[in-house]
Amino acid sequence: MQKSPNYETLTVKDGWAQLHPAIRRRFSNHDLQVTYPGELSVQSSLFGLVFAWLLQPFGNPLPLTRTRIFKAEVKVFPDNGGGVVWQRNFLRANNAPLRIESVKQLGTDGNLMECIRPGLLGGIGMGLSVYEENGALNFTSQNYFINWGKLRLPIPLWLTPGRTLVEHIDEGKGKFRFCLTMTHPWFGRTIHQDGVFNDPFGEKG
Repeated sequence: MQKSPNYETLTVKDGWAQLHPAIRRRFSNHDLQVTYPGELSVQSSLFGLVFAWLLQPFGNPLPLTRTRIFKAEVKVFPDNGGGVVWQRNFLRANNAPLRIESVKQLGTDGNLMECIRPGLLGGIGMGLSVYEENGALNFTSQNYFINWGKLRLPIPLWLTPGRTLVEHIDEGKGKFRFCLTMTHPWFGRTIHQDGVFNDPFGEKG
């Protein structure tokens, strides 16, 4: 069984203490089951859209759209095998919700990784570093890999949509901002997602 991540330990340079108490709560209680409703803007370059299509058989990690604003919700709950599930539901009018589900957990080396639920050809994941910057909790990809059962195959950066930066920013008044930016070494910014979500617990720490 994989262990749940301890973000206080993982956050470099003692940045955990610099975070808003509401951010610390969202990332420290791994038994918490909560739904965050909100709205998410998705922007993809042409190359980003091509990568999203190519990654469909590996767990559908990216929405297939160039520019769109979605009503969305993020559900967070414990994973049966250890770790924490982050389930993102993009709510489309007159269509079934688009669901992207990943698990944040510790690898055997003790470092944080995030893995998409496997698709027809396996699952895709990335190793992450965690740090505080300007009061936000940031996650930056360090590597990518494909999971085929117990086999893990590294993926070169140029064969992905690019390096990932995820920012979790507390906006106050029980709201937080989620920003995801993927930047390819050749094609520049390929994917950008930016949304504000409501925390049912408000600003409580």
